[in-house]
Amino acid sequence: MYVVRDVQTAVFRVWVFIKWSGIPFLFGLYIMLTGITFLNCPQVIKTAILSFYGFAYIFLLIKIYFANLTYKINTKNNLFTCPAVDISNSIIAFIILVPFFKLFWTQDVDLRDIEGVYLDTQRWSTTHGEKGKKYTKKHARYNLSVTGSFGSQSLTFLSRQKRDEVRNALIQGMKHCGKKNIRQDVEVA
Repeated sequence: MYVVRDVQTAVFRVWVFIKWSGIPFLFGLYIMLTGITFLNCPQVIKTAILSFYGFAYIFLLIKIYFANLTYKINTKNNLFTCPAVDISNSIIAFIILVPFFKLFWTQDVDLRDIEGVYLDTQRWSTTHGEKGKKYTKKHARYNLSVTGSFGSQSLTFLSRQKRDEVRNALIQGMKHCGKKNIRQDVEVA
């Protein structure tokens, strides 16, 4: 079994969740605080309700972190387990918050169903000025696309090393289960 841990990407996805859920969380907290003030119950129950709300939010953050932390290639069961974060490009998916809930899920793919592993690097820069000075910040996103009879899965990494580790472990796992024709292409954008 090959296991690659990517702490940087897991922390980044927790940060994305906080950004997505920050305003709804604060709005829900405001509604709860105003509703609780009008409840005619002891202070202990009010504190318990608020504590439960806070602990539920922290539990969600921890669940996202551990769901996005590891990429596992299990050669005994011929399974590749990865985070299920992917782009949803239908309006219905955005309305029912599918990208939001995919942060919690992992996806299992049979290694024998994988046909190709493709690398992609996206680079861009942003420029902003402050008091007559211009600052340019360079960004890079490293993608690993896994395709096969199951469809395709795009995995995003913030580190080239982690992306390459997952790719090499995936290819070794595929070779271990008897797969010989593995397509590998590199795209640089």
